[in-house]
Amino acid sequence: MAATFAKSTFMWGDLIANIIDFLIVAFIVFLAYKQLSRFKLVEDKSKPAPADKK
Repeated sequence: MAATFAKSTFMWGDLIANIIDFLIVAFIVFLAYKQLSRFKLVEDKSKPAPADKK
């Protein structure tokens, strides 16, 4: 499916395919970030923080 504007052709199918591809990649990056954030080191809040000695 294509539309013509001022002697140029706009391909609707390519646009829709690119949007779908972008959404798939963005979702995969989101899931990867979410999984990697689970491995982030979390400080144990039950232990007091060490005091700085100067």
